[in-house]
Amino acid sequence: MKRNLNQLYLLLWKNYRLQIRSIIGLIIELLVPAMFAIILLPIRTIVKADFKSNFTEYEQFAFNKVFRFKNETIIAYQPDNSQLLDRIMTRVGDNLKLSVRGKLGSFVLR
Repeated sequence: MKRNLNQLYLLLWKNYRLQIRSIIGLIIELLVPAMFAIILLPIRTIVKADFKSNFTEYEQFAFNKVFRFKNETIIAYQPDNSQLLDRIMTRVGDNLKLSVRGKLGSFVLR
């Protein structure tokens, strides 16, 4: 335990020495966050929050209800440049009996 405290003390001492060596950097590190807080706190009191009491709530739907486009059942995903995502979506398509179609990464009902 004493060894760990000694190492912590040495690390803090070294950090202190490095900070004192570059006094301008130390001043900037301390003043910039304080300056942003001083600027943003009054802005927060000026701007009024607009709370919405009536919001749209969508019904849940089962995953077996997929989109239909031109009488075809489609699951589309993006991006299509990931091999892991391609493997996952191929497995999903196999489980739902959908076949791969198109470059966009979509499936249609078999």
